[in-house]
Amino acid sequence: MATDPEESSRLPKMQQWTPRPSPFLPGLVSVQAGNDDLCRPDITVYRIDVEDAESWIRKSARKLACRRFFLRRDEHVAELYDSDGKLSRKLLKPEYPHTGPDATALQIDRNILLQQMRTALRQPQLSLLACAEDHAGASAADHSNFGMLCRRMIMESGKADLDQFYVGEHKMWTCGVSCIYADVSALSPSMQDIYLERHKWLKKSWPLSARHHFETLANRFARIRENYVTDLLRDCGFAAGMSGEMILTLQSKWMLASPGVRYRFSQHLIDKLKDGLIYTPAEAEVFDPSHVEVHGAEAIRDYRSLLR
Repeated sequence: MATDPEESSRLPKMQQWTPRPSPFLPGLVSVQAGNDDLCRPDITVYRIDVEDAESWIRKSARKLACRRFFLRRDEHVAELYDSDGKLSRKLLKPEYPHTGPDATALQIDRNILLQQMRTALRQPQLSLLACAEDHAGASAADHSNFGMLCRRMIMESGKADLDQFYVGEHKMWTCGVSCIYADVSALSPSMQDIYLERHKWLKKSWPLSARHHFETLANRFARIRENYVTDLLRDCGFAAGMSGEMILTLQSKWMLASPGVRYRFSQHLIDKLKDGLIYTPAEAEVFDPSHVEVHGAEAIRDYRSLLR
């Protein structure tokens, strides 16, 4: 779901292996079951070996009534299986247009996401563990935490625990919406402990990894929250005693900067203002205005050299 901030608009249009891809996790084999119904999520499972992955395809072909299955044992190759669970062909290059972010703030009901997944898998006991939404009104901490759970839970699971995890790619919205689900009661005691230790942070949209969160937030500022940063620069300009003309110059430099420069400047702003971040569950992070009044001048002091 994340886009490289250095990506040039002159490069060929980005493509991906599936219409709504789940993360590729090194060391694991993934199978993504896809269908054409916007109200039914695409479902991905991860397995340790190919035999288990192919076994899941055969068992799920009829149960899930999916049109296709994408098996990935390698980051650069996908194997396409048909609706009967039979190998159709290898995809040696991505075939689908990239699902980009949405620069508007969308309203996504996570209760709907959970119900869609429970219905598709016929497992009413499933819980939603983490959700990554790629739109301007979404929490970057949630997006970061999704990645952290992929690393600390799915990638570190043994076979029995791995069988309990699913990733759902939901298609009712214009942006990517990815969620991790599991039957928590069926996880091993040690894996349950890992989840329960993080449960409060996940529910409150608090970042599990500050560094990864700041990188994700800077990426989001640069790609889809340019308007928020423009308003933030105005407030920083006021805090620095800038004239209206100087503030317009600052904002113009930001809007005209390349994606890479915007990303690095966003990192700078976050570093200077991070103690004023406000976290609201499932909503985009903002800086406390009172904190910006005190520290805003420092945040933009070197903007001419940073926005070159």
